[in-house]
Amino acid sequence: MRRSNTSSRRTGIVGIAGSKRDYFLAGETGAIWSLNADSLIVQPIGNDSDGIEQLYTSLNGFIAVTPEKEFKSIAKDAITSEYFLAGHKTTSDICFRDSLILFIDTVEATNAGPLLGYDLIEESLVLREDSQKYLAIDINEESEVVAFNSKYEIDIFQFAD
Repeated sequence: MRRSNTSSRRTGIVGIAGSKRDYFLAGETGAIWSLNADSLIVQPIGNDSDGIEQLYTSLNGFIAVTPEKEFKSIAKDAITSEYFLAGHKTTSDICFRDSLILFIDTVEATNAGPLLGYDLIEESLVLREDSQKYLAIDINEESEVVAFNSKYEIDIFQFAD
């Protein structure tokens, strides 16, 4: 496995995060690049030695899901990183609502589990919906959580603001 963010070898892009002009690309080997959408210039910014399977921008940098399905916080410089949510794993995409990360905890099963919410500011689990086993989640235009459960039904949850 390559442990660098620069190389003439090809690598697979596993994640794209960002908005409008500034995008960040994650390579399967852990490399993170910035992409200027106007000029299409790609610049290496760092590398995570554990590898990356999913990449998202967050308040202070990036949230990554590793190949071992664990959660990792990576600083904007892509040098400093740390694991969080010990004992939890996910095999599906995660969603964000402000500082809240929503994910399906698949530590006990390979593809279904309870819906959990982790607050990045409070650094704690603040939501747990375990009446069903969920396969996939997303947030719709009305900021509702749309969850697909293991009975192949769609559940919709609303936040009380």
